[in-house]
Amino acid sequence: MHIRDMKKRDIHAIRALATKTWKATYTPQIPDDIQKKVIRDAYSSHEMNRRFRSSITLVAEEHGRIHGYAFFSREKYSEHNAYLESLYVDPDQQGRGIGRSLLHTGLRRFEQPDHCRLIVYKGNKSVHFYTNEGFERTGERTGDFFGYPVTLIEMEKKLNGKG
Repeated sequence: MHIRDMKKRDIHAIRALATKTWKATYTPQIPDDIQKKVIRDAYSSHEMNRRFRSSITLVAEEHGRIHGYAFFSREKYSEHNAYLESLYVDPDQQGRGIGRSLLHTGLRRFEQPDHCRLIVYKGNKSVHFYTNEGFERTGERTGDFFGYPVTLIEMEKKLNGKG
């Protein structure tokens, strides 16, 4: 498995993988029509081009196939700290360390961050993955997601012994 920077030529494969992972991850928590809206909007060419300019975009590739991806950005209130926007691994490839590799590769791109934060949907099985990786719950809030009510879990991992 090789972790590399995402390229524009990967966008189609990322959309297909996002569709597959969202269906496996969020059914039945998030209705199918909402999932389709998310994929259409969040993975549009415009949005992906914005990510290429402002985010760290990584893919996990093996034998020419993309099995996972991650988007990181600098935290809104601190250029120093990391924010994990998205991390998804093909459901057929989970348990092979792909998510861990994407997470650790992305975090190494930040210069001595104090912490990494993320938000995950309540009911998402990946909460256990993040807990195992040292993230702790820091809060919970409700929100509106494309017109659908959701509960979000805020998590944080302290890095470099700081924080």
